[in-house]
Amino acid sequence: MRTESLRKHIFIFLILFWVSISGQAIAETYRISKSNTRVSFSVKHFRVFQVDGCFSDVSGSVDIAQFQLLSLKGGISTDSVETGLWIRDNNLKSELYFNSKQFPLIAFSSEVVKYRENNQFEIQGTMTIKGKRRPILFSGSSWKSADEGEVVLLLKAVGTINRQDFGIGPREYVGEEGLVVGNKVRFEIFAEICLQPEGSSAKCKALHSDQFETCSH
Repeated sequence: MRTESLRKHIFIFLILFWVSISGQAIAETYRISKSNTRVSFSVKHFRVFQVDGCFSDVSGSVDIAQFQLLSLKGGISTDSVETGLWIRDNNLKSELYFNSKQFPLIAFSSEVVKYRENNQFEIQGTMTIKGKRRPILFSGSSWKSADEGEVVLLLKAVGTINRQDFGIGPREYVGEEGLVVGNKVRFEIFAEICLQPEGSSAKCKALHSDQFETCSH
């Protein structure tokens, strides 16, 4: 009787285990193409004006299951910063700001991705700028799109950093209170993830090419 009972318990356990693993989605890794990705930023200048810019050289990879983001790793070339004014771009590449020669890459790695209703998500991760690692929270959404047989996952996310945490820029003040350059820098990511496994030679055209034609505005 004990042997028969033990067999039943083992059989039930195996069935439950099989059901649990069969319901789990298998994650696939996909590459981030710089031609289909836009990382932009904005910061206040003299408390009134807003300076907008972006980075034209972005790379990385994402893990996706059932058209939902599981993890994200990316790198941004600091030498690719563009604001539409070459004098300002060169200043941003200098030691005072991004110091592109010594720190050529801004890195991001996700730690936790939480999905909510209507494909809204939050990504908790770590951003590294000028060798300094700081936590950052991105909020955004994702959705699937298809055209002529090409399937992509579109991602849009926004996060904010304090530039002083990374030693970016001066602490110059206008008057007694106003910073020449605001401390809060807003980053926005818009990406089309071509659903071709990493290493594949297949290429997807941009479904929203107007978003990627130029980094400057």
